[in-house]
Amino acid sequence: MRVALFPRYAQALAFRKAYASDPEWAFGAKAEGIGSWIEGQWTLWGDGRSLASKTQRLVACLAVLEDCDDARLSPTWGMASLLVELADEVLGSAEFDEVLRGSMRVDEHREILVEALRAYEAALARAGLVDPGRACALLSAQDDLASAGDEACVYGIEPSAAQKRLLAASFGESVAYRRESPSISRVEESVSVRFAFPSGRYAEPLLLADSIEGFACDGRVLATAKRPFDLYRSIAPALSRQGVSCQVHARRLWRQTDFGRAFFAVGSIVEAESFDSRACSDYLLNPFSGISSSRAYAFDVSVRRDRLIQKEECLERLRSLSRSFEFFEELAASVDADALLDYFSDCVYAMQEDESYVAEQLEAVRVLREVMASARMVGAESRTVRCVLEHAAVNVSRTNCETDAADVCICEPFYVETLDEGSWETVVMCDMDNVSFPAKQTDNAALSFARDLGVVCERHAMDDMRQAFVEASRRARGRFVIERRLNNESADPTYPAAVVEEFVDCYRLDPTDAAEVDNKYALPPCFLESVIDRGEEKLYENASVSHDAQPLSAKVEKTRLDRIESDLSRSLIMLPREGKGGKVVFDPCFSASQIESYLECPQKWFALRRLRLDELDEGFGAVQMGDFSHNVFEAFYRGFQSEVAPKVTPDSLGRAREIMEDVIVKHAEEQYAMKPSSNRLVPVDAFERRELEELGSKLVSFLDREALLLPSFSPYALEFEIPATNAVEYAGYRVMGKIDRIDVDDRGRAIIIDYKSSLSSDYDLYEPQKKGGSLQEGKVQTLVYAQALRRMLGLEIVGALYVGYGRSPKVSGALDRSIEPAEVDGLRAQTCVYRGDFGDEFSSLLDATEERIAVSLDRLMEGRIEARPSSPKACAYCPEISCPKRKG
Repeated sequence: MRVALFPRYAQALAFRKAYASDPEWAFGAKAEGIGSWIEGQWTLWGDGRSLASKTQRLVACLAVLEDCDDARLSPTWGMASLLVELADEVLGSAEFDEVLRGSMRVDEHREILVEALRAYEAALARAGLVDPGRACALLSAQDDLASAGDEACVYGIEPSAAQKRLLAASFGESVAYRRESPSISRVEESVSVRFAFPSGRYAEPLLLADSIEGFACDGRVLATAKRPFDLYRSIAPALSRQGVSCQVHARRLWRQTDFGRAFFAVGSIVEAESFDSRACSDYLLNPFSGISSSRAYAFDVSVRRDRLIQKEECLERLRSLSRSFEFFEELAASVDADALLDYFSDCVYAMQEDESYVAEQLEAVRVLREVMASARMVGAESRTVRCVLEHAAVNVSRTNCETDAADVCICEPFYVETLDEGSWETVVMCDMDNVSFPAKQTDNAALSFARDLGVVCERHAMDDMRQAFVEASRRARGRFVIERRLNNESADPTYPAAVVEEFVDCYRLDPTDAAEVDNKYALPPCFLESVIDRGEEKLYENASVSHDAQPLSAKVEKTRLDRIESDLSRSLIMLPREGKGGKVVFDPCFSASQIESYLECPQKWFALRRLRLDELDEGFGAVQMGDFSHNVFEAFYRGFQSEVAPKVTPDSLGRAREIMEDVIVKHAEEQYAMKPSSNRLVPVDAFERRELEELGSKLVSFLDREALLLPSFSPYALEFEIPATNAVEYAGYRVMGKIDRIDVDDRGRAIIIDYKSSLSSDYDLYEPQKKGGSLQEGKVQTLVYAQALRRMLGLEIVGALYVGYGRSPKVSGALDRSIEPAEVDGLRAQTCVYRGDFGDEFSSLLDATEERIAVSLDRLMEGRIEARPSSPKACAYCPEISCPKRKG
């Protein structure tokens, strides 16, 4: 019997079809892939073990590496792949058998690889498996293999040393090796050659869609691409609109399937030290979670708003929310849980998706089943399963055609050999540049080892590329098209793949004449007239992959982002407020910080105060630290005043520090019992705990400055509240809020104090002289509250200050001339003492400020929310990062 052996089954099948009428091959002969032939021989003459599949071999190598104590053999995918490649090259060869027996010595670095392969073979043996190379060696030792056939012919492959050993034992000297390096030549005369050149990525889809649509009028089109799915998604809708059906065949990473994404998301959730909200969102929005998007988003919000939520609590909530989650947990944790995969197969069928999607997910389920079974056979752990799945791929397809024969078929170049010849009027090879298809020759430790043993099978990357190119060109009956972008994503020029240059050289008059191809396409004159090109100038056409005019979706008046125009919308600018006892206040009621935010920038106020475009996550930042500090200051002074004195002085600093330290400890403990919505300050790691300690140190250190601050004044009220139900008339509206502190002296004069963690010159009443020394209008919080308290309590206000409790002793704001600046340690007198711009009395400043604010509040209520930052610092915390007026 004559036997023809090929690298792959598709080549053997093509050979059978080509020689079906040849008497020499029609009877008493067979053609098959060399791998299937070896498997058949092992089935007949083997020792009862099964040949290990590629997956089983990788899993066995990873399991061996996991158990290896040598740090040089890390349990990684790269090292496992290296061992499998080394086994392909040397295992089963006579030379390597001598190394295993100790007859041939190798250096120390290679000895660890030898020991790893020895352990690998033992792991397979325990599982009842055998490496194909070892199987070839065992078979070659059989005495009765001569019945394998009379002669063999091996096409298109350089067999490994073990395979040659088996072929020699089976056929003796009647083995012929026919491996000719593929040669690129001109296509048949009946086939026209064209080149397509989009100027860049954005022009590529429309150029290909237009070209392929025209080509499809003459017959079926075969298109190859480096990323077939991307090409299908970009051109299939446009072709479908023109009545041209399309399908794609490709390989996709297992982790990119919906089932794979869900599996890895659950693995990330379970393995993370703390709860991984991002992985949780990925899982819940996955079809396999069985959860609606609204429930997924609600869960995400509830988790992110509570930074103290424990991982186990989240896991329990996930289990109760999604039945699939618990099953995925089992799959990720144990290699024995593959019985659960039947549940997910049922889920796929229940999704009511198209056949190609169902097939893709079922294939993903099958791959996981295979990997888990392999791991169980060799005793590998679940982490080995995840490592294999990280790099596993599945065969998938998509189609918009109801029949199998779509007008256009898209695939990878190396898939072409599996397709029938003669069915394709046009073949289009896309992405034919030297980056997408590099002619890079690889070398590694496995090949070097095999080469030194004299058993390496030399492979050439260019031969593989040439073979793919030749196979594609042979399938073109009427037209062969080569496509390449002229520029890459960085706008740098691209260069043709090496096989394209070889092909072009076949049509050149003188391949050594560089001037012949000295043009932007690098083509000889014979191809220039038929070039298809497209620029990126027509943005909408390229983006929509259509020549139709951009449709009018809706006709609306130009949106005014600077103003709220409708009466209904304006009525919602200030929502009703709920006061104590549940009483609702419908009149517009502002806080001083709201007013200050509007003065800083109206649009910032609208984004933060009305739209509330802030983060979902509970934070550990300036807001939380500010609330914590304010509460500590209030509790400290209440305790200090009831126990020691009305005001901290240098003499009472010792006791003040003790009270402050106790208050800080108590408040830090109380934070954990507070609700997430209360701006609590709860550290969750060592870094944040250190930040809390530093904040406590700052608050204690502040007492040194507090002892010198306003010595003739003492705190009269702490965290004084103006409730919404008893708001004060101000600037034509009402003002409410909470004042950090009111200090009063023996004469009944009052100073308003607002604590700040840091202060800048923006809080000063005046600009520095070098900037003009004019009155600043941005920071008005203490001035607003000063006027409100003047009106509410009848106090004589002589200062509205901002007191910093950070590292540097800073005080800012406005101070009446009747108060000596020396009483306010850290105050910049030149820019903070009122100069009498509106009258001698400090109250005239408060009145003028109110009048100015009245104009701004009228604008606010009219819906004026234009972007108008008062300074670069006003934009610092604004969420509108794309604002054209943004500064700084």
